Amino acid sequence: MKERPILFSGPMVRAILFDIKTKTRREVKKLLGFGQITQFGQSDTKGFDWHFRDKQGRWHDISTEKLLKANPYGQPGDRLWVRETFAEVGCIGKPIDWFEYHYKADYTDGIYTGYADMCFDRWKPSIHMPREASRIMLEMTDVRVERLRDITDSDAISEGIESFRPVPGDGPPETRYRDYTAEEKFKHGKTVRKYQHYTPRPSFFSLWESINGKDSVISNPWVWVITFKRL
Repeated sequence: MKERPILFSGPMVRAILFDIKTKTRREVKKLLGFGQITQFGQSDTKGFDWHFRDKQGRWHDISTEKLLKANPYGQPGDRLWVRETFAEVGCIGKPIDWFEYHYKADYTDGIYTGYADMCFDRWKPSIHMPREASRIMLEMTDVRVERLRDITDSDAISEGIESFRPVPGDGPPETRYRDYTAEEKFKHGKTVRKYQHYTPRPSFFSLWESINGKDSVISNPWVWVITFKRL
């Protein structure tokens, strides 16, 4: 069993903590033993399933079994410790006697509302989180490779997308799913988000584009589909 770090945004951290998110998709960009790769796809060479081009421009053919073993996130049974946006909060004094980790995902709109007698460090990017600060451990239970746009509605829900069902008389009764690329507004101390998708897949695609950039769904990249459970 091995442990590796993995980054998640605030909304996805909250979805994991509520046991809503049980899957994550990550683009196939790197393979253990080969490093960064520039192209990836299905192989037409007999006896092989996949091919890829390494950063030196050389093509390689590989079986599905070997591909999954080259997954940089690990194998079923391995563990992933979550990196998220965090800060250190301590008691003001000379010297500071103690501190503890706080997590941006726990605060409304990321605003810290601590006590006046405490000192609050700025929010630090998730990439800088040390192992000791991580509060979430995940165990991988399955991994596969597929095209991004092959995701099903049920898998999109497993990705932790937010949903909203209007109360009777407050619009169509159908469940709606968040548009992660829509403009959000701050009103009455809360962020107002738009739930304008009526099926899960478009909501997930908006989530993907909010992380990977506009039109990143159009290229339909090959992705690792990692299923996990929270320990």
